[in-house]
Amino acid sequence: MSEGKTRGPKWPSISLKDAIEEVRQVFNAETRNKMSREVLASHLGYKALSGTALSKIGALRHYGLIEGSGDQQRVSDDAVNLLMKEPSSREYQDALDQAFRRPALFAEIISEYDTLPSKSNLEYFLVKKGFLKNSAGKAAEVYLDSASFVQEWTPAAGDEDASAANANQADIEPGDVPRQSATERINAIPAAKVSAGYSEVASGMLTKSTSFKLFVSGPLNEKAFDRLIKKLEIDREIITSEDDFEWD
Repeated sequence: MSEGKTRGPKWPSISLKDAIEEVRQVFNAETRNKMSREVLASHLGYKALSGTALSKIGALRHYGLIEGSGDQQRVSDDAVNLLMKEPSSREYQDALDQAFRRPALFAEIISEYDTLPSKSNLEYFLVKKGFLKNSAGKAAEVYLDSASFVQEWTPAAGDEDASAANANQADIEPGDVPRQSATERINAIPAAKVSAGYSEVASGMLTKSTSFKLFVSGPLNEKAFDRLIKKLEIDREIITSEDDFEWD
């Protein structure tokens, strides 16, 4: 495996995004059938169990996309969800989060940094752990590429609720539901539930009678903050628009 000669945790040789595309080839050929490492390597495009083939297989196992051992290896449940479910679904999101956090090195980096670190900062951290300079650079790239992919496919807060609401509205014919007042609509909003994997990053008072809490899942970098600000600006226009609400 492309793990380098380090004293730190082993790490996957390819990013999570690339690993998902690699396991797609295996799934297309075998679905959930059990197979040997030799057969698995052949589905990944290798004629023999070379060092490169073993490195690729090892990466898929790091992310939990391949499970089992010996002649009993097969595509995992998480891999199936990542290949078959819509990115907006809870199954896909849970599988994506678990796959990203599963490599031991990734879990250690996540616990070390509050937000996504720069490549140079991460390389320094890995070198201090005993990584060779070249290996530290490669491991940093794999982690940062994987983190960017996870952020790209992780919906912003509220997107899932909005999608569900839109889906429900699509099934309602005009006139089927009495028009609600603004007060009724606001009171109908359920209390927020904090799912596993989310952490509170900010809280405080907005006015004497209004407070807030912000929960996020995964790395929170400048790009994510920019998207959050844009979303809040959109929500402000909706909430404060007199055309959208008839205040009692």
